[in-house]
Amino acid sequence: MIGDGDELAAGLDSGGIGGEAEGGQGAFCLFFQPKVALGARSLVGFEALLRWSHPSRGILLPQDFAGLLADPWTAEQIDLWVLQAAVGQLAAWRRAGFRTSVSVNVSPHALRRVGLCGYLQGLFARSSEVSPLDLELEILETALIAPLAQVRAQIERCAAGGIRFALDDFGTGFSSLSHLKCLPVGSLKIDRSFVAGMVDDEQDRAIVAGVLGLGHAFHHTVVAEGVETAAHASLLAELGCDVIQGFCVAPPMPAEQVRAWAECFRFDDDWGVRRADVRV
Repeated sequence: MIGDGDELAAGLDSGGIGGEAEGGQGAFCLFFQPKVALGARSLVGFEALLRWSHPSRGILLPQDFAGLLADPWTAEQIDLWVLQAAVGQLAAWRRAGFRTSVSVNVSPHALRRVGLCGYLQGLFARSSEVSPLDLELEILETALIAPLAQVRAQIERCAAGGIRFALDDFGTGFSSLSHLKCLPVGSLKIDRSFVAGMVDDEQDRAIVAGVLGLGHAFHHTVVAEGVETAAHASLLAELGCDVIQGFCVAPPMPAEQVRAWAECFRFDDDWGVRRADVRV
């Protein structure tokens, strides 16, 4: 169980979750993938993505160490380390004169723990350069199955402290309208499986259009992830999508590459509306 925020932070600092992985098999690290607003034609932030830097196998994706993430306690501790690392990176960038925002995926195990808000408050207290508004927590719809009242209370406590929330992989879970009505989320993320097929598949395109309509009806920002080509980006722009994220913009990159990439970023006109024949 999560206890006092400072006590947990000390445990993570000394306990090895965020340092050398078990058995000297490398270390966890964060990569960052940019998000671009189609309307404003501007960079709006990054998503922090967990990676394992293995000494012999290179950079491993989460599916390569899924066994670790399947254990509730370990998944929760990794979540806490990711939050700590993301806030620390935001502070380091801010001290260097670069300000941006970062979104972080949070598992149901951490989301349901009473001490999460205290832990976050401790992180911001130690990194005074960073505002809670610089951080967004992404939660899966499946995390809202049960107990919804407990999860809702947790989200509301964190939101009251300035933390922003997004519903991730929207459309793959229950897509309950009650979630949009009762939870203080500011963004919806359309699952990449629908985005990938939307150019050629009318049903996927209809789902994307439906999520966009729902999101905008509830005054949410809608983010499409897994945007791989300019054709996908252009169609999303035509349908009124707010933000895109994917290899079309840039692949995830190490923290040390982010600032230089951001300074060289230019909006690609091919991502804009082409006024193609869009049928939904």
